[in-house]
Parts: sequence; structure tokens; C-alpha cells
Amino acid sequence: MRNFLWKATTNVLPTADNLVRCRVDIVPTCSLCHAYNETVTHALLECGFAKSCWMSSAVGFLGHYSSFFEWLESIFSTYSRENCQLAAMICWRIWIQRNDRLWNQRSSSVLQVLNSAGRFLFQWQSARKQLFLADVNVVNGDHGAVCWEKPCFDWLKCNVDAAIFKACLLYTSDAADDT
Repeated sequence: MRNFLWKATTNVLPTADNLVRCRVDIVPTCSLCHAYNETVTHALLECGFAKSCWMSSAVGFLGHYSSFFEWLESIFSTYSRENCQLAAMICWRIWIQRNDRLWNQRSSSVLQVLNSAGRFLFQWQSARKQLFLADVNVVNGDHGAVCWEKPCFDWLKCNVDAAIFKACLLYTSDAADDT
């Protein structure tokens, strides 16, 4: 999500307008409405479908902005943390819907986009809450595992994570028997 928002605010999402600027031979108009050039601001805020999503959401449609960054700045300075998170998720789901329609010829309704934004936001918030609780347990030492410690001065430490699967063990032992 952060990567997506960074790309949107720095105007590097692969919209038709940006692709034309990078000398890709395509028509710069929006593939959904065919009425305006597809800029980041148009695709996420002003295209008819995006505008319908905003008008039906708890965030609402805030009007026209000269850039997506300006709009996002306005959202972050006006709304609560929860509504800012919802706005970010709606932007991402509008972008996903745009790509799904463009590349897979699959359309979603405004309600489907908003429901999926809410569902993903809830899942993200739940995961963050679990991570926070896990961090509290690690700090308190309640987990029972050995905690990582910084190595002594003039020492190097190499941490390795690995997994061994039963199928691999069988294959490895069979190969060892053949030699």
C-alpha cells in the first residue's frame, strides 16, 4: 500500500499519460471513460467510476485537485486516521479495478470496490494489531524463545532462516543411498 501511494504521489504509476511520456506508443486517453487523458489524478479521483466510488464512500468526493499529492495531503490534514486509511485503500482498490478491467476485461461495481476496500482494510488492521501484540510479548520476554542479541564489538553475526520438508529429506536420503 505504501509503495502504491508513493508511486501515485510521485506520479510514476503506469497511467496512459505517463506511458506516453516514456515514449510508449499508446493513446493517452483513459481506457475506462475515453474522455480525458489518463493521469494519476484522473484515474484515481476524477474518472466517472472513481468519482462514483468516492461519492458512495464515507470519505466523499472532495472536488478537483491539481495533483494526487495535493488531494492526499488534503485528506491527511482533514480526516481521522481511520478515514485516511480507508481513502488509501479505496485508491488502491480503484487502481486494481482499473487494471482488472483493462487487462482481464473484468468489471466490478462501485459497491464491490468499496466492499473489497473495507475488507482489505479490516484484514490489514487485524494483522497490524496481531503484530503489535506479538511485539509486546517479545519485549516482555513472554514468548519463551531465545531473543536475538547484538554481537560483541569486533564480532560478526550471521542469522539464517531455513526449513526442511519431509519430501526433501526422503529425496536426499534416497540420493545418498544411490551413491
